[in-house]
Amino acid sequence: MLSVSPWKAITLQLICLLGLAIAFWIPNHIYSLDLITHPSQTLRMISFIRCFWLQYSFYFTVTFDTIGTNALTSKL
Repeated sequence: MLSVSPWKAITLQLICLLGLAIAFWIPNHIYSLDLITHPSQTLRMISFIRCFWLQYSFYFTVTFDTIGTNALTSKL
């Protein structure tokens, strides 16, 4: 069974929420795209940003988990 601490779960949720907010903000404010007038370009850009952001969040959680594991094993 996989156990995740509440701190890690909240951190990951906040990172994903921030990524989604950035993915909607960039097409709208920088490229003047929105879902009504340019749906395919907007969704393509949101998908690209979200994929990049998910890779970053995965790297963050793996690094965070590795740091926590190394800190625990070095104290034992």
